[in-house]
Order: sequence, then structure tokens, then C-alpha cells
Amino acid sequence: MIGRESQQFYSYSTKSSIKTKIGYKMCLSSVPSYIYATVKATESSLPHTFNVTVLDVKESYFEVELKRTDISEGWNMFVTVDWNMYTGDFLVVNNKAIWLPDVFTVSTDLNRENAAIDCNKREGQLVEIADKRSFKLVYNYVRNNFQFEKQEFVDFWLGSSYNILTSQVTQSNGEHGYNEGWHPGGWPKNQLGRTGLIIRVASPDLRRDHGMGNLDPFNLHTVIKLCALEID
Repeated sequence: MIGRESQQFYSYSTKSSIKTKIGYKMCLSSVPSYIYATVKATESSLPHTFNVTVLDVKESYFEVELKRTDISEGWNMFVTVDWNMYTGDFLVVNNKAIWLPDVFTVSTDLNRENAAIDCNKREGQLVEIADKRSFKLVYNYVRNNFQFEKQEFVDFWLGSSYNILTSQVTQSNGEHGYNEGWHPGGWPKNQLGRTGLIIRVASPDLRRDHGMGNLDPFNLHTVIKLCALEID
């Protein structure tokens, strides 16, 4: 799903911006779904700074526009371009790529820590929900992409936590998280230890029994895997 590459090359421009094509170092079987790139002067003592805009993505290369941002002048030097490429079906929300590592695997018994470790192994983290828009996007992504087969619903862990004393949701970065969309069965539960958060997603054929819930994060819970990765 994710590939990371870096390339150093000589670059010259008489203007403050230039378009250039960058070839991959690996053979791909399909066109990447998304590429995020950065560029810097290879010689770190130089003052040059750049913005990068990805213009087009092909199976063997991608095209970018490099624009100098420290001053409106050209350059004549070596630059280093670093990029992440993403393949497959995923969702971009608030500069994070969100994906299902396996859309076919039945649910697995995991506590929140083990779910987070699994995402870390994939260079990601557990998903956070910041607002109603994010909730709807993530919910619908799982609903439309996971192969439910005979399962009426699936759950997945969030990275956020719930405070049973203040009734507040907090993301792992300390910012407030989404505090609506609760499961209609009397959630959230104000019981000791229920500080972990899940989202239950109903299958496309079912329009009930879904929403957010709070559980003990140290207890095993039957979940699918959903991960997120910063893309900038």
C-alpha cells in the first residue's frame, strides 16, 4: 500500500518554478493512487526552500512542479526529492491516508494496544475522528469497502479516548475528538475503565446497530483492522 523513495538529481531553472518528471526506482503493476512529495537542497547549508505540486501520476513516473519559496529566483544545484506513494483503495481525511489492511479477513480479538501495534508495523496508527464530516467519511469507507459476507456489523478501535467523568472525547494528540454518533443502545457507558473507543459499522444490508461505543481498552474485543498514516 505504501512505498517510500528518495532521489537526488541536478536541477537548473532560470525562473522560480519548473516542471520535471521523476521516475520510480521500482517496477509497479499499476498506477499509484496518490503521491506526496517534498524537495530540498541536497546541500543542507543552502537557503533554498521549495513547494512541490504533483501534477500527474503515471505507472513509471510522476510529474511535479518545483517552486522556490525563499525568494523568487531560479537555482542551479543538486536537489533531493523524497516521496511516499500509495496504492490500492484508501481514504484521505485531514491529511491522513486511511485504509483497511485486509478487506476480507474476519474480525480478530484485539485490545486497543495490540491494534495500535499492528498499525505501527504497517507504519501507521489508529484512526482518529475529529468531527462529523470525518465520522461520515470513515464510516462510509468501511461500509463500502469491507467484505462483510455473513457479518451484520464490524467494529474497529479508534486512537481517541473517552473520559467518563467529563464525558469528553480526546484524540491522541490532545485535541478534542468527535463526541456524537453514539450507538443508540445507551452509549456511552459511564462505567469505570471504559476509556477506549470503537466504531461499529453496519453492513450495507443493515441500517441499525451502529455508531460509537466506549470499552475498556485493555480488554480483548472482536475488531477489524483500520489504520491511518500522515501524508504530509
